[in-house]
Amino acid sequence: MSVNVHMIEMTPAEKARAFDVARDLAHEFRANGPDHDRDNSFPFALVAQFRDSGLAALNIPKRFGGWGGDVMTTGKCVEILAEGDPACALAVNMHLGVVGFFRGMWSEEIQQRYFPGVAEHGHLFDGAYSETRAGVTGLADTIAVPVNGGYRVSGRKSWATLSPAADFHTFNATITDPDGTLPENNDTRVARETMFLCPSDAEGVSIEKTWDALGMRATGT
Repeated sequence: MSVNVHMIEMTPAEKARAFDVARDLAHEFRANGPDHDRDNSFPFALVAQFRDSGLAALNIPKRFGGWGGDVMTTGKCVEILAEGDPACALAVNMHLGVVGFFRGMWSEEIQQRYFPGVAEHGHLFDGAYSETRAGVTGLADTIAVPVNGGYRVSGRKSWATLSPAADFHTFNATITDPDGTLPENNDTRVARETMFLCPSDAEGVSIEKTWDALGMRATGT
């Protein structure tokens, strides 16, 4: 794992433009977001506008085709979006948060594999880290069994914000021994918890719609 510093790449003019884009999108959130909470529906059209606006690449480094937004600029854009509709803003914030998270974790090679797709095609990441018993605690009950150089993952996540529109699901799981058993030693088990990513259309992946939280229905959690 590498640790990358979030460099400030955007000029003041570029930051101002990003804020303007966020304000324009916030108007759409304000006009349409409440309907989705009322109907308990996901705001697919608003998320599509988020993709089309380019904001999905807000905090993707410029070397991968993104806007190069730092933490403060990204946070300000989300604040502006939330002034339009908090739930819709929370949905797209999951993507931006995951991008920021993986900027600090992924090697240059892995960033090169996934980040250009965000900049060029608006690919979105969700975050599925909560379970009935635990979140990112070292006790993930979702397991990843080593198979032929990859992993076969089995588990159930409780919340996965933005999942209806995500191109990639990101989640945590505990890597088992090759025979599928978990380490008995707690410290060893905690050390086995790892972050994973898979395409949203991967075989065996399904979403069960159970989310019905007043004021937050549009998050698609």
